[in-house]
Amino acid sequence: MKKVNVLWKIYFWFTVALSALGLWSALMKPELITTIGMFVAIVPFVGMYGFCFSRKIAFRKFWKVVFFIYPLSDIVFCAFRFHPYSAEIGLVFITVVYGLVFLLNLPSYIAIYLYAFKRSDVWEPVTLSSSTPTAKSL
Repeated sequence: MKKVNVLWKIYFWFTVALSALGLWSALMKPELITTIGMFVAIVPFVGMYGFCFSRKIAFRKFWKVVFFIYPLSDIVFCAFRFHPYSAEIGLVFITVVYGLVFLLNLPSYIAIYLYAFKRSDVWEPVTLSSSTPTAKSL
């Protein structure tokens, strides 16, 4: 099984901490779109966990679908979150926010891609190696 770089794990825990802060602020001023966004964000976190800690979670085709839906959900979330205020805050601000969301999530997009398409060691069935004693050899 491949070792995952410690920077991926640091990024994972950093995003968990940021999301916890976001959840806390969402609980202070609940809005439907923020609540939905927090629940939708759980799925990529689970995938990031599986990638960072080499755990097989769900099945590979599921994460392939998540890889394509996850960035789209971020775009939809930003559109619904900031569109009502677009006249007040301006297009430049909204563009900057979209850019920051994309940059902060880029490593997680990459991790979900690697988990779904490249990490075959996680998805291979576990087999006994010839050096592992079996019941017959004992």
